[in-house]
Amino acid sequence: MKGMKKTLGVLACICCTSLLWLTACGGKADTNGLQTGESPAGMNADAGSGQGDKAEAAEEGYIFKDSDSTRLKEENVRNLDYRLLYLARNEIFARQGYIFKDEGLQKYFGAKSWYAKNAAFNNEISDIEKDNVDLIERYETARKEPAKSQGLPLGKYARFDLDGDGKPEEIQYSLSEGSDFTLTINGATVHDSGTNVEEGFSIVDLDIMDGVKEIAVQEYGPSEDYRTTFYAYGGGKIIEMGQVQGLCGTYSRLPGDGKVMAQTRFQILQTWFYDDEYRINEQHVLEHVAKPLYLSTFKEQYVTVKKVLTLYTAPGSQEVVVRVVPGDKLLLVGSDDKEWCYATTANGVKGWFSVEGFQQVRELGIPAGEVFDGLYFTD
Repeated sequence: MKGMKKTLGVLACICCTSLLWLTACGGKADTNGLQTGESPAGMNADAGSGQGDKAEAAEEGYIFKDSDSTRLKEENVRNLDYRLLYLARNEIFARQGYIFKDEGLQKYFGAKSWYAKNAAFNNEISDIEKDNVDLIERYETARKEPAKSQGLPLGKYARFDLDGDGKPEEIQYSLSEGSDFTLTINGATVHDSGTNVEEGFSIVDLDIMDGVKEIAVQEYGPSEDYRTTFYAYGGGKIIEMGQVQGLCGTYSRLPGDGKVMAQTRFQILQTWFYDDEYRINEQHVLEHVAKPLYLSTFKEQYVTVKKVLTLYTAPGSQEVVVRVVPGDKLLLVGSDDKEWCYATTANGVKGWFSVEGFQQVRELGIPAGEVFDGLYFTD
């Protein structure tokens, strides 16, 4: 995207944290759902950092402060991501003092100054609250599985408190010809562009304990080269947080603890991906968390060796672990995404081999396609 010249990352991964669901049926909590339900990967109401200043900022926060007395409209909920919808639905019951069986939800709402346990609450809620639960749940179900969102598209306008000051921001979004878009928040504007950009924006919560919400704009790119750009709002300005590859404006990509989990395309050897991580820094900008080894998301990709190849103990090392010969099988485990790839032989011996450029095997001076059968390439 223009205006985002340095890409911070690539695709998204899955953070598996179980949460129990609270649903409403006829205005009552579904206790069977509470006992047996399990939240999707990445839904963690107990994910916040817990730092003092952040906890204070979020202490008073409601997602919908008046959802007990005012009927919500579709325009109120259609831009929220799954996590915010999930918490908004449970917020209706928390306001009545519902004691959650799930520890994560209980801790999240227990940190709110307005929450008070009420053992006498029998799950009976008002007609307005029932309507709000139904509306939220309809969008929550759609956002849970993007394929189901087709009939409930993201909007181009919303009023929502992004900076945690208790006052809703006016958020406007416009898109021209699927590429250039404009995001305006309280009169502050950014212009950007991409390929096959989504028609609307998502409101997400990267850290549920900091009292701040963010905007995610997704693009589908050419050949499914997905990307997501994140924005925040503060001090009357739009903060361009950074861009990652992947459709990260969905719950499974955002654990809620200040991280964005991405699935990055390797720039070495073949077309494959690895689990990646970005964190919000003090300037509320995404920073990449570098690692010496990124594990491939292709868990069982074996290749057949066609040339004699040496595996070494570590990147840059000259200490030989094993030499594999034509016909041997190698499991490609991962890479440092610079010049070394990590592999395991059929009998469990692990080691590294070096690649120059995208796919020139340094030891042999020939393309990787001449060294291995079974590599994967796409546009």
